[in-house]
Amino acid sequence: MANTLGIGTTALSALQRAISTTGQNIANVNTDGYSRQSVSLSARPAQDIGAGYLGSGVQVTSIDRAYNQFLANDVQQRTASSGYYSLYANAAERVDSMLGDPSTSITQAMDSFFASAEAVANSPTSLPERQVMLSNAETLVQRFDYIVGRVDDVTKEMNSQIAGAVSEINQLAGGIATLNDEIAKVSGRSSGLPNDLLDQRDALIVQLSSLVDTKTVAQDDGSLNVFIGRGQPLVTGAVAETLATQTDPNLGSTSIVTLSAFVAGSSDVSTFLTGGKLGAALAVTDEVVNPTRRELNLLAVGFAETVNAIQKDGDDLQGVNGTALFTETEGVVKTAASVDDSTANSGNATVTFTVTDAKLLTGDSYRVDYTATGVNLRNLTTDAVTTLTANPQTVDGVRVTYTAQAATGAAGANQGDAFIVDPVFQASRFLEVKIDDPAKIAAASNGGAAGNNSNMLAMIELRDQSLLKGSTATYGEVYNNLLSDVAVRTQRAQASADTETALLGSALDRQSSLQGVNLDEEAANLVRYQQAYQAAAQIVAVANEVFDTLLRATSR
Repeated sequence: MANTLGIGTTALSALQRAISTTGQNIANVNTDGYSRQSVSLSARPAQDIGAGYLGSGVQVTSIDRAYNQFLANDVQQRTASSGYYSLYANAAERVDSMLGDPSTSITQAMDSFFASAEAVANSPTSLPERQVMLSNAETLVQRFDYIVGRVDDVTKEMNSQIAGAVSEINQLAGGIATLNDEIAKVSGRSSGLPNDLLDQRDALIVQLSSLVDTKTVAQDDGSLNVFIGRGQPLVTGAVAETLATQTDPNLGSTSIVTLSAFVAGSSDVSTFLTGGKLGAALAVTDEVVNPTRRELNLLAVGFAETVNAIQKDGDDLQGVNGTALFTETEGVVKTAASVDDSTANSGNATVTFTVTDAKLLTGDSYRVDYTATGVNLRNLTTDAVTTLTANPQTVDGVRVTYTAQAATGAAGANQGDAFIVDPVFQASRFLEVKIDDPAKIAAASNGGAAGNNSNMLAMIELRDQSLLKGSTATYGEVYNNLLSDVAVRTQRAQASADTETALLGSALDRQSSLQGVNLDEEAANLVRYQQAYQAAAQIVAVANEVFDTLLRATSR
């Protein structure tokens, strides 16, 4: 009798938990990140009654959540890729639109400048044609300033994206570490798993994946170690590391990301952070924004230098030797503060430079390093190192003058001192037309008559000459190659963004089909458990009735 009552009681208890779990599923049907739960039941150990074994009821073995590690990893990966390409494509498209828009195109402004130069060559003594040429020169300068200004705006936006992503990553890492601690504690006290805490942690990891590539490694205590990018540790057990941003000492307008590692100090991990919005902001800055700025400034400097050289070789309308039409590159570089102390230098060294040949400029920036073995000039784009043996010494069309390294204990440049040499990075923002009198345009050859146009014809010929990039590219080719490169990167990113968005949708659908709550299925389960519960209650009622009958029989 007692056995029958016990069987009914265990059934009621187990089915009550099953009904509660079903109710929990129904209640969280619209909860993001919730995984459907199910109750696993098993028979309680049977009792030996001599003639055999008699069952003793049912018990709840576990309450499991619907979860598949493969599907979770797929969602993490697709979330990271989708976030990466979406932001990359958006930023690259903005740069591409600026470069390709006829209303802001540099090549169109250059074509107008040379067209007006042809008009001056046709009427070298006419002031109106000369005035139009000056006006078109001003328009070209404004185009350079406008486009580079808009590129700088994209840089600022990417810096903001980087800072925002870093802040959010730190918050998510702290949340994951806290949940790791709680899950480890709960798992140590019980054989079951804290499903709701696991769901919360999974949701944070998916959010983290949207910001940066994320990999997880499960630990025996139920916690997850989290690595980002190319294996950078972010969360280990209950300990979360901290990301931070700072200005790139080599490119002052852009941001880098540092990681406070387990050992003392922090290190630049920008090149190791891939995927997600953070990886995209870093990559598009490095692959699109900064190269665009360098090429535009290289074009501005090269154009100004080569046009100035022709202008100085001729005579103006009064027969006076021509002066520079555009700002001299040397002055532009100095006023742009392109030589910056990049470290807390201990010596009193100085570094200056002059552009000696615009045709050899690469558009790259350099760093002068005072090392134990001498003074080196490092190209910050190619990482090529040139040991400076002469003073001054010319590299890539840039003449560098520097204070010699001091002997130990003497005043001067000290080992470890470093300087940034950036010949063109902001040059176009300071480009100006230096003459305002149209008569000062040097159309005639030196010593030629006022009606002579040979110098202006030489200036027009610049348009089709390979004068830049080591005399391998024309003005138009530099700009068109830049436009083509940005356009290709933009199209590739847009196509990848569309693909990854579709793949993410498929991955989420597969995960939802496993983990999501189906109300029809839960309703059927609820009816099934309810009927079983009623039947179990009937067992208890029958056992109680039999027990009462026995009591009445024995009381006579």
